[in-house]
Amino acid sequence: MLIADPDPERRLALVEAIRDGITSVTAVGRVAANVDEPGAAAYDAIVFGFGRSAKDNAQMLDEIVSQFSDALPRLLFFTPHPDAFLQQVALHPALGDVPRADNFGQLGLLISAALPSDTQSEQILATEQVDNADLAGAKVLIVDDDIRNIYSLTSVLETYDIDVQHAERGRDGIALLEETPDVDVALIDIMMPEMDGYETMRRIRAMPAIAHIPLIAVTAKAMKGDRQKCLDAGASDYIAKPVDLDLLLALLRVWIGRARARAEPFAPALMTAI
Repeated sequence: MLIADPDPERRLALVEAIRDGITSVTAVGRVAANVDEPGAAAYDAIVFGFGRSAKDNAQMLDEIVSQFSDALPRLLFFTPHPDAFLQQVALHPALGDVPRADNFGQLGLLISAALPSDTQSEQILATEQVDNADLAGAKVLIVDDDIRNIYSLTSVLETYDIDVQHAERGRDGIALLEETPDVDVALIDIMMPEMDGYETMRRIRAMPAIAHIPLIAVTAKAMKGDRQKCLDAGASDYIAKPVDLDLLLALLRVWIGRARARAEPFAPALMTAI
């Protein structure tokens, strides 16, 4: 895969979000200065990252139209600031049908669909594009000091037969994970008393027995730098309040799929031992 994004922080975050040990990722600031259209043919998919800057967005779109018209079926747009992006893409109707993702969860699904369908890729696609029925039986931990948030999320997730556990403090959440390390995903609220979400995630990542568990940070607001701060603390992904339930389900599909894919290679060995 090729990533093109003029913002170094966002470019690095994209690389980390995509890198899975299987996919080869190349990142550049400006695709026009580093890759021409024949060179782009070597990539299965090309992700263009767009930010708030109208100037940067316009320049990137102009480059795509002028140099990559034949590569449109392999293009993906990452648009964490959709309003700023839509203002510019409206000037380029030909690019209106390019698939775009507003967050890493959506991007994971688009990338799964774009990758070649060899055996490994098919397995990744099968696990990451899990439909709602396949969420049944998944274990999700919610760590949030507001019982109202816990109740509302639990009531929704349980309709998909998800096994929901909860804790109202970071310390209690860590203790629950130690007791049940087979949790598929943990939702960690950032604004909590005593131990906030950042510290909770850092401590989880420092504990080998539970460090593998995907952590989705739940932020009260999506301010510039919040995403990177969450990732630096150990978050696998993040979502802002008020929680968009469709987006949350998309994130759960991605991370539950990855958790199950990671667990599958160990199953034959365990059966043999038994």
